[in-house]
Amino acid sequence: MSRDSTVLLETLEERNRRLDALLASMVVEEGLAVLKGREPRQYSLDQIADFTGVSNDTIQRIEAKALRKLHLKMVR
Repeated sequence: MSRDSTVLLETLEERNRRLDALLASMVVEEGLAVLKGREPRQYSLDQIADFTGVSNDTIQRIEAKALRKLHLKMVR
C-alpha cells in the first residue's frame, strides 16, 4: 500500500471519536428539540448506520455497550 493511500485510512481510534461525535450530536439535537416541545424522532438501526457510515453490527455493539453502562450506573 502506498503512503498516499494509508493517509486516507481511518484508524480505529479516529473512527470511534467520529462515531462518538456523530451520535452525541444526534442525542443533543433531539434533546434540544424535545425541550422546545417537539416529539423525539425514532431512528432505526439502519438509519443510524447510514448516518454514521458504519454497519448495523457496529451500531448494535455500541448500543449494547451503552445499555450495559447505563445499567451499571442505575444499579449503583
